[in-house]
Amino acid sequence: MTMKKYLRNEKGSMSIVALFTLAAVIIGSVFLFYFFTAFVEKRQAQNIADAAALAAAQVLRDKFEEAMKNKTEETLNRFLNATLPSEYDKLSEDPKPEFEDFRKKFIDANIRSEELKQKLLSETYRNDEDWPLVVKEPFFQSEYDAQQNGDILYQAFVQNGPAIGDAARTAIELNHGKPTGIITFPDEGKPKLLVEAARTVRIDNIGLEKDISTVAAAGVSSKEFDIDVGSKTPRSIRW
Repeated sequence: MTMKKYLRNEKGSMSIVALFTLAAVIIGSVFLFYFFTAFVEKRQAQNIADAAALAAAQVLRDKFEEAMKNKTEETLNRFLNATLPSEYDKLSEDPKPEFEDFRKKFIDANIRSEELKQKLLSETYRNDEDWPLVVKEPFFQSEYDAQQNGDILYQAFVQNGPAIGDAARTAIELNHGKPTGIITFPDEGKPKLLVEAARTVRIDNIGLEKDISTVAAAGVSSKEFDIDVGSKTPRSIRW
């Protein structure tokens, strides 16, 4: 074969192009496979943290509401069975008005919330459902400012750490996450939990094993009243 014919022979060059094209397709496929795997695993890891944060926040919210219900029940009991009778006893009128008449006038004069007032006058107040009315009532505001509400929420976290941690750990296990994690409260001085969780990624065909860590936050604030935990030192639960 002459040099001129050799240079014109395209069979070899086509084989090289095909080889490079095949190599590019293989490399691209591998890259896409690992990119997609990493994306899916990252999303799954985030789902684990989200689920754990929501589960922990729900337990904290329940414990906080339970504590608030206990406090509002004590507040109303003191108002109706101590403050009101005491004010009645101070009356110098002779004869005194009927206690029931005085009770109605006292409630009407001191309770500003019409909804709470009517429930107390008609004796239809139910603490399990109506407790936020007491928290928002101006007459009781000295007992339920944002900082005092924050104190109750913070104590609920401290006192119920095991239950809060169990809820988060269970959510992580159900979503196949690592059996370790951290919950911190408050987060950034706000009434919310920060959960750190992880998921182990294993790709057997290349022997890859790596932990993907994620974080998620869930709030325990209220739309009906203020909660201030800005001055609280963050506490953590680890497992």
